[in-house]
Amino acid sequence: CMPMSMTSAPLGLPSAARPAAAVMHGLAGFIASRLALVDKLSQAAQQADGASVQRLAHQLSGSLGMYGFDWAADCCARLEHDADRVAQAGINPP
Repeated sequence: CMPMSMTSAPLGLPSAARPAAAVMHGLAGFIASRLALVDKLSQAAQQADGASVQRLAHQLSGSLGMYGFDWAADCCARLEHDADRVAQAGINPP
């Protein structure tokens, strides 16, 4: 049984385009939610909160890796590993 968004074509799309449209919609939400976590990670680093840096970097690394964003997942894994050092150094926004 497909979710409702997969069974009715958005904006009159042909049935073959339904799954692609649903994936693109889901991907846009995923990217937006990851950007929100990046903002929180930046704030945690600015506040020298190593535990939050580590937790947020771990979340980002796992979720980004699941969707094939390997380069970003690797960067977040390094941030997770070096969370205390990142928090001590802080991040100065541009």
